[in-house]
Amino acid sequence: MRPVQFIIQISIFSALVALLIYGLLQLPTFAPFHHFSWLSLVFFIILCLFIYFLAWLGDKRKDPMLNFRMGIMFNFLKIFGSAIFVYGYHVIHQPSSKLFVLPFFLIYALYTAFELYFLIKLFKTD
Repeated sequence: MRPVQFIIQISIFSALVALLIYGLLQLPTFAPFHHFSWLSLVFFIILCLFIYFLAWLGDKRKDPMLNFRMGIMFNFLKIFGSAIFVYGYHVIHQPSSKLFVLPFFLIYALYTAFELYFLIKLFKTD
């Protein structure tokens, strides 16, 4: 997958996720956590861009084991980065409810699926 294709696809995907988050934030339960939801969206967009460009650079070597190791590294990066992000928000803003994390998990799941899609397309050898 070329960088231009990726940028177009992540833009469309992110717009759809933003619409979903906007709809979710209309519910009174999640409305107080709108800042964290939008920050989560931005966090995953930036993380996907970072992961794509690292994978794109690594894919030039055409080494299947390198691709596998990069995939594992990306999973750890996402898990570790997400834990720090959620913990940092919790410490700084002291949300009134633990429900603040539910939109984050929805965004996490959606961007994990998108990441899997673009990494498979990028690492696919013909």
